[in-house]
Amino acid sequence: MILQGQAGGLPLVKQISGNPNVPQGFLAELLASELNPQYYTLLKNGLVYFANLSAGNPTAFTGGAGGTPLVGLYNPASSGKDIIVLQLRIGVRTTGTAAGTTDFNWYMGPSALPTGTVTAPRNAYSGSQSGAVGLPFINAAMTGSTAINAVGPIASIGANPVTTPIATVFDAVENTNGTIAAAQGNLIAVGCSATLTAASVDCAILWAELPA
Repeated sequence: MILQGQAGGLPLVKQISGNPNVPQGFLAELLASELNPQYYTLLKNGLVYFANLSAGNPTAFTGGAGGTPLVGLYNPASSGKDIIVLQLRIGVRTTGTAAGTTDFNWYMGPSALPTGTVTAPRNAYSGSQSGAVGLPFINAAMTGSTAINAVGPIASIGANPVTTPIATVFDAVENTNGTIAAAQGNLIAVGCSATLTAASVDCAILWAELPA
């Protein structure tokens, strides 16, 4: 196979036959490709899924057995896949009707298969609710789960020293870049450290499923 290069040029269409030209820099150096967005290849191949909580009122979760996280994600022991978290998104519409402070944290560890309510995830490319091995628990008790450990903070919200909640809305995006993952038989979760009163919180996890 003859590998050809084209300095400074961009392909106009997908090159799927013949001897495609490899885009090079103006000095004919090889480039790290940024022609496609970072996760496009994973999405295009149907390997990325997401689970989403919309306008939920959090229950305190600090990794305890059978707890209720904002979003829990279990990788079954015989799935044959690794679950690799790509991105986390959290939005706080309101902290509710009472003053309060809370933290959002990552938790993970080996766990028995929870028997709580599972919400089918969606494929991030097709939108289909099929094909994923990951089992999401969306603001639902993970009945029968094993206690898991805190592995890192995400964000914290404080409150004014009065009887009313903070008025400022909150939005966070964490690009985990593969640093949070669930091997087969492992559980990962995003927990809110306090039970709030009439709060409204959004939370979404975007992950890839790759051969173990």
